Amino acid sequence: MITETINRLKNKARKAVGRLTDDKPEVRRALVQAENWVEQQRHMLGGVFPSIIRPRPARLFLALTGHCNWRCLGCCYERDFMVGEQLSFDMIREVLDDARDAGIHRVRLYGGEPLLHPDLPAIVAHCRKLKITPFVTTNASLLEHKIDDLYEAGLRDISVGFYGTGAEMDSYTEIGNKRL
Repeated sequence: MITETINRLKNKARKAVGRLTDDKPEVRRALVQAENWVEQQRHMLGGVFPSIIRPRPARLFLALTGHCNWRCLGCCYERDFMVGEQLSFDMIREVLDDARDAGIHRVRLYGGEPLLHPDLPAIVAHCRKLKITPFVTTNASLLEHKIDDLYEAGLRDISVGFYGTGAEMDSYTEIGNKRL
């Protein structure tokens, strides 16, 4: 319980400092260096006092679904990994609750194509309720149809896979073999 409280306080402080230093990259860099120095000292002490070294996860990567509307050559989703599968909202909610209790402050939602998960806006909203910052990794082909609901749910960060343009992209993603 004490560790959870300390982790929550650290996460709140980290977020507050992050907001204050958004437009001050040199200050942010100095704070990150200071935090890294403190971690180095803690690990050095861990050689003498091993009990002070405990895992402190900060991020979670959560594959929501195997479903995808593309068939990228370098991807195993819908071929030999999570074929036809996706996590239920109840299971995701439990994982996120556990993540919060473990001190996780950021979660990457991905999969096959996470925009195909019907509960993605609710998942994002649950992350925000838990004070976990979500970000989605997507091929973005469905973003135009989903962005309003996701933004309303609290999503502010997206990473997009870019696979080229024109015929090169069509070939890599096998777009002609799948629906958009």
